[in-house]
Amino acid sequence: MRSARQEERFIPECTADGRYSPVQCHAATGYCWCVRVESGRPLPGTSERNHIPDCTGAEEAPADRRYKDKPLPGCPGAQKKQFLQSLVRALQLEAEHAGSLSPSQPSNTPPSSSPSTSVNTPTSSSSILDAVSPAAPEAAESSRPEVVLRWHFSQLDVDSSGVLSEREARPLRQFLRRRLKPRRCAKKFAQYCDRDRDRGLTLEELRVCLGL
Repeated sequence: MRSARQEERFIPECTADGRYSPVQCHAATGYCWCVRVESGRPLPGTSERNHIPDCTGAEEAPADRRYKDKPLPGCPGAQKKQFLQSLVRALQLEAEHAGSLSPSQPSNTPPSSSPSTSVNTPTSSSSILDAVSPAAPEAAESSRPEVVLRWHFSQLDVDSSGVLSEREARPLRQFLRRRLKPRRCAKKFAQYCDRDRDRGLTLEELRVCLGL
């Protein structure tokens, strides 16, 4: 009887980084549905029986989709897309570099070998962080844009408020100007991401404007 009751009980599936899997299923009922990966809350209209729904993009709100189409000042169309892709890759390289440092290796030493990209090799003047956190993502995780973004955000969010002040976001703005081209795309990026115009950047605002 105990075994039967356990089968009827729904236990959510989680990912390696501690979030909810986007698809949840209840074996006892045969139903599967999409959820918000941060909270586990079901997404309305996604439940299907005896079939696994496609949850790709299901969590994205209509406002997020509209925001992706919003022009980045001085960075039209294809340039905006290329700029955002280059920025995500640059953040990934920074995280990979941080995770590969040994305790005796200085934080401003470039990696011995890096994939060729359109961005420059990290140096002490172009790195987002002055020091490497011991909580840098593992190599397998550092390729995931969402994990990389959360890690960078946690390093910049000095007061752990969940909002980057203008002062806290300064290393990010400097990183953009020094590492990415065209510079006119980087110049207005922080302002572009600040959806509520409060001069602060949240993790969600950065995620949406990067298209993650």
